Amino acid sequence: MKFLAIALAHDNERFIRGYPPKGANLLMTPNIEISRLANLFAQCDQLIYLDQRVDSINLDLQFDIGLIHADFGQEKRAMEIVLKLSDKGKRTILFGPLPTFWQNDLPDWVDSVIIGSITNAYPEIRDDLSQGLLKKHYSGGTKPVYVPQNRSVGEKNIFFYNRYQHLQAVMGCSCLPQLKPYCPQGLYYSDNLLKRDLIEVIGEVLSLPYKEISLLDEDVARFPEYYQEFFTEVWNYKKHWKVQASRSLFDYPNLIRLMAKAGTKLIFLTEDWLPTMNPEIFTLNGKKFRSQQRQVKILHSEKMLVGARLSLIYFESSQFDFNHAFRIIDRLDLDFLEIKTYRPAKLQGDESSCDIEPIQKNYYPMLPQTDPAWIKNRFYALGHITRRICKRPLTLGFYNTLFYLIPYSFAYRQNYLEGIAFPP
Repeated sequence: MKFLAIALAHDNERFIRGYPPKGANLLMTPNIEISRLANLFAQCDQLIYLDQRVDSINLDLQFDIGLIHADFGQEKRAMEIVLKLSDKGKRTILFGPLPTFWQNDLPDWVDSVIIGSITNAYPEIRDDLSQGLLKKHYSGGTKPVYVPQNRSVGEKNIFFYNRYQHLQAVMGCSCLPQLKPYCPQGLYYSDNLLKRDLIEVIGEVLSLPYKEISLLDEDVARFPEYYQEFFTEVWNYKKHWKVQASRSLFDYPNLIRLMAKAGTKLIFLTEDWLPTMNPEIFTLNGKKFRSQQRQVKILHSEKMLVGARLSLIYFESSQFDFNHAFRIIDRLDLDFLEIKTYRPAKLQGDESSCDIEPIQKNYYPMLPQTDPAWIKNRFYALGHITRRICKRPLTLGFYNTLFYLIPYSFAYRQNYLEGIAFPP
């Protein structure tokens, strides 16, 4: 069977024929869900992978079924593609965070959708397709099931950075309660968790050919004993790790030291480390953030780069000066910063509706200081990047500065200047 898998992109990220793709190559990787799904296909199956960030979407290709991955803010483009393929007599299955968020409240134009993880629902879909059937609605359930990525997906596309590998040892959401409705793992698995057997995880580590590995687990401080055993095992394999952690990480100094010895180069601190959903928190005295300053210094002393993820609620009527927020963030001495922006949702009497919804806030000329993107505008300004590059060799060493701080700083700067809202 021949599958056409399309990964949609936001308006500012879409590939335009005759121009290079937007965004830094270092941060460009194939869609994780599609690359995992490819591992479930039979040998006789064929996958055509198109990514709107790097490909022109050709709907005249010959295929049996279309698979469309849709995230928040991509409903309009998903509708256009589904309707065009429907006119050509092609069936489509919509999957990803957006259709899962819809649950059973589906728009009329949808052909078939998956609520939950496509890898969980695929066995049922495959059985139906073999009988010439396709249901309107498929459920992946809420039990996490791990499927490794198929590295052949997007491997021949020169615009993807294929040397960066992904690994996941623990599946499940650990976001702030306000953000759970928009977290893919929270949407797919609710509060359920999967802790993989460490022997299985170590076996996957050994199978990965390159040095750099991004650990997709949302919080390495959630199960400190598990991760202490994990990093003890991988110590000898000389891998370089990028991990995520909550503020609870600083309750386990031995884990921090072990991660550094095992080759962790970059730690991203999650939203609960600096819980700034309301920008007004930055009007507090800067002394309130001294504990965060000390924690960044602790990680720097172990020669690890430090990033932080912030989530901000943007009120269009607000005149809040985000330059003040930047001055406080600048004192924290972070290396990287990623910001997601939300706005108050328009509730329509539905008690289950969320009170915020994600939006895209991009760079544009003459950006005002009342726009939350102003923080990234200052943080990734050339002068501030240069200052960090000059300071870091004393604490991080020349290797980490040269091979991690410099390339990632300019990759984030490129993404920001080319109008990509996240990352950074």
